[in-house]
Amino acid sequence: ILLLPGSRLQDESRLSGLEQYLAQNESRKISLYLGIPFCPTRCHYCSFPAVPLTSHGHLVQEYLAALSLEITALGQVCRDLNLTMETVYLGGGTPTSLTAEDFGKLLAELREAFCLEGLREFTVEAGRPETISKEKLTLMSQHGVTRISVNPQTMQAKTLTTIGRNHTLADIYRAVELVGQFPSLALNMDLILGLPQETGSDFQASLTKVLALAPPNITLHTLAPKRAAAWRSDFSKLALHVADLKETSLSINEKLRAAAYQPYYLYRQRGILGDLENVGYAKPGFANIYNIQMMEEQQTIIGLGAGAITKCFNASDLKIERFPNPKCPATYSRRITEIISQKVQEIRSFLD
Repeated sequence: ILLLPGSRLQDESRLSGLEQYLAQNESRKISLYLGIPFCPTRCHYCSFPAVPLTSHGHLVQEYLAALSLEITALGQVCRDLNLTMETVYLGGGTPTSLTAEDFGKLLAELREAFCLEGLREFTVEAGRPETISKEKLTLMSQHGVTRISVNPQTMQAKTLTTIGRNHTLADIYRAVELVGQFPSLALNMDLILGLPQETGSDFQASLTKVLALAPPNITLHTLAPKRAAAWRSDFSKLALHVADLKETSLSINEKLRAAAYQPYYLYRQRGILGDLENVGYAKPGFANIYNIQMMEEQQTIIGLGAGAITKCFNASDLKIERFPNPKCPATYSRRITEIISQKVQEIRSFLD
């Protein structure tokens, strides 16, 4: 849910003019989500439809070929229906885990297939810092990307191994330094409160390090036992420090506000530690438009790729229809002709 009047974290001032997104209700204005379901490794807390390249790298080329077909087909539908693209979100997985050649080709295909004139925001999820290079950042800049997420989740070196990551703190600082060479890219960084073996003080230390890097966006998650995560089966056996989570949450909210960050969206997950929530913070003018539209469901979002969900919104009666793609990348690639045929028919029927 967005932070509406009366929400616990609502600022007394206007939240960066977010009312403009809630009030628009324009059926011809849409957003685009495109999923790349590959990562260097799979984090133990993760429930997203993503697979590690170490075991599934052989699927990449077949997957990209199928995705190219869906991009072309849905791009034509959007043009035929005169749909205006407001935001693009390239997520996953880790899109930047692709080679620079494949990544650049994908960005070029998107720009060719969809009319992106007047696009307000283009986000690339680059959560794993070891996948970021100057070549890929240059490609983003050339293709109109405006926002990038570099997500350390923790700034405690010991915890990176615990959560299943194979990068270092040095990789995080190197990635942020590289992003800083491209002023057109607004930086988001994610942290997770409640990771195993971490106390509230450990999280505070991570947040202090991230604040020193001054990203325009900081997203704070709280650990939750997600159904598709590796930790789900033995979540209760993890070394979790939950006693000080609520106090830590209040403290970090005050710290972020003091640093001129405003909370602009919030959502909760079943079983989340401390009965807390996930909150997005932004400096004025940097709220992530895609996140707002995705949470509020007042705009059609076309989802492409494995695990992506298309949500069609009708402003006249507030009706929403969901059309999910298969989560398995191999299944998606194998069934791509059927997927495209069904999705094109459904979208045309709903939005025409």
